Amino acid sequence: MLESLRKADATDLCRRGAGGDRPALEALLERIETFRGILINKGARLVQPERGADAILDRAWRMLSMRRLVVRQGATYVILPRQRPLLEYYANSISHFV
Repeated sequence: MLESLRKADATDLCRRGAGGDRPALEALLERIETFRGILINKGARLVQPERGADAILDRAWRMLSMRRLVVRQGATYVILPRQRPLLEYYANSISHFV
């Protein structure tokens, strides 16, 4: 699985693994834990490594919603189509860490 993660870009990983443009809460939490584990296994230094997936998602939600990239509809997060290019830029700018 790690090899396939290296070959895909971060945007594709998010779309495949978390439900496309409308990822549900549980899928996001699972992906966050997966990425967190990969980074730890690679020896990455994480900021506040004791934080769980729910705390990481909460912070990401605040940052992305503040920038009007994502909205929440119930337990689902919706990527706003007009903001997709910027979100893809963010994702690709950190893809080399995975």
